[in-house]
Amino acid sequence: MDEFSIENLAENILTRWLKTRVETVYGISIEPEVFPPDNSEFGDSTTNLPFNLAGVVKKSPVEIGREIIAENIPEIFSDAQVVGGYINFWLSDEYIHHMIRNIITHPECWGKIINHNPKKIQVEFVSANPTGPLNIVSARAATVGSTLANVLSAIGNNVQTEFYVNDAGNQIKLLTESFNIRIAQIKGENVQLPENAYHGEYLIEYAREYMENDEPIPAMDWILERILAEQKETLHRFRTDFDVWFSEREFRKSGKIEQVLNRLEQKSLIYHNEGAKWFSASKIDPDVEDFVLVKSDGEWAYGLVDIAYHINKFEERQFDIVYTILGPDHHGHKARLETAMNALGHKNKLKIIILQQVNLIENGERVMMSKRAGKLITMDVLVDDVGVDAARYFFLARKAEAHLDFDINLARDTSEENPVYYIQYAYARINGI
Repeated sequence: MDEFSIENLAENILTRWLKTRVETVYGISIEPEVFPPDNSEFGDSTTNLPFNLAGVVKKSPVEIGREIIAENIPEIFSDAQVVGGYINFWLSDEYIHHMIRNIITHPECWGKIINHNPKKIQVEFVSANPTGPLNIVSARAATVGSTLANVLSAIGNNVQTEFYVNDAGNQIKLLTESFNIRIAQIKGENVQLPENAYHGEYLIEYAREYMENDEPIPAMDWILERILAEQKETLHRFRTDFDVWFSEREFRKSGKIEQVLNRLEQKSLIYHNEGAKWFSASKIDPDVEDFVLVKSDGEWAYGLVDIAYHINKFEERQFDIVYTILGPDHHGHKARLETAMNALGHKNKLKIIILQQVNLIENGERVMMSKRAGKLITMDVLVDDVGVDAARYFFLARKAEAHLDFDINLARDTSEENPVYYIQYAYARINGI
């Protein structure tokens, strides 16, 4: 449906016409601003172009406005009026009826735009450690990330969603150790979990399943596959599916991390201090402190792996723009990652969204949660309790950068006090007309 292409949006048609008129009448090249008026009595679209041109052409805004609309306006508009420094435009009934017919006959196009110059965009989100069931923090990330991807796709971009699987590092070592201890306990061995281990009951259930099925694969591989499978199922139920599940463990074997480290060394952006390799971030941005890329024992720091991973997105997979959604404790990492992308030639391509904390409120009190201690409200429990629609609505009710108090009592409510219930009721009534 070409009517839904971005070029044929009413405001874009008007913008092009205004630009041509100004060039014809005044010989000036300018990018007009077109926007909806605050008051619908002033039309469907308005522009402050006469006001902006007054100082250049040395005429009053009203005279400029009249000269611009002296020639026939685009046929999709029925009227244009000059008010002060503005020109207000009204869509014609014929155009509105035409668009309504198109929407009815092509409902799959409604709300979407055909973009003939789409961007290749990646949205990476959730990316939770595969150490247990997904919790409500991941539920918020899933809601924001999938909604962002849907919107970017609806306006005509080529969008790919990705879950970065943190299947390497200390968290996985600790998970494997905790899982092996649970297996040993089921066998009757007198062994206790360390204080910093994962104490959740879910590991007991997994260990029992592993033993009962006499699984032939190593415990670490099995528990990772089992948890990932459950996370995928939970996310699918939450209407969030990923195009790519990207393994950190496999990426570490690719040689790409070493290549990025070498590039930074060639740019003289690496220096040695106390046996560690540091990135000279302050050379790129004085407001960003230098940070470690390779520890004194030779182990790669988290920052180096993530820099190489994002370079892979831009250079190996050729994304024009990358959105990465991070948790509330990643403000410092955001600045470091952006600085590294700037240093390696990808300035302003990375868009990092810091998703703030979620507090679950029940009966006026905050519910305390800890995955490692086994005290958590999982996504599945939340969906069973309030439903997918209510959960997603409440997670979108505040901007991503703001803390969110999720009132579970309100989400459960089946009265007009609950905005989700009210929306669902209105939707049902509309469909009944």
